[in-house]
Amino acid sequence: MKAPLSNVVRGLGFGVFMATAFTAWVSVLRMANGNTPFERTGTPFWTTVLFYYAGFAVGGLFAGGLWSLLHRWAVGWAIMGTVFVTPVYAMFAIFRNPAFERWSAWNIGATIFGAATVGVLSGLRVWSLDRYGEREPGTNWRFVAGMILLGGGLAVAMYLAWW
Repeated sequence: MKAPLSNVVRGLGFGVFMATAFTAWVSVLRMANGNTPFERTGTPFWTTVLFYYAGFAVGGLFAGGLWSLLHRWAVGWAIMGTVFVTPVYAMFAIFRNPAFERWSAWNIGATIFGAATVGVLSGLRVWSLDRYGEREPGTNWRFVAGMILLGGGLAVAMYLAWW
């Protein structure tokens, strides 16, 4: 019973670490631009920080709980990555909207799509690092270019959809 509990605690620690890193980033943005970016998106600075800490902590707990079952396979890392980021996406996409829009098909679909895209790619990257360590193969620049195009297309679609 010790190993699963230590994995959950490790997942929580990683979630808090990620929340701190994201908070540092948005703090730099706030110092550079003031509250304008936060007002424009409708999520105040302190709400953003709360969403990061709550979402990454919950995601870390869930992903840590799945570690023992899934860490051996690439698909397991993709699932853990998705589970890790889904609460953060849910906090932003669902809870920052008015009550009548929270559970719309668009919000749920966008949350699932965004979390799956980021989670799968991040999970596969960490799996690659875990598998190969220092002997990791060279960068596949066609893959990187494809992911940049996919991310750019997703960003444009989100902008056009006012999300």
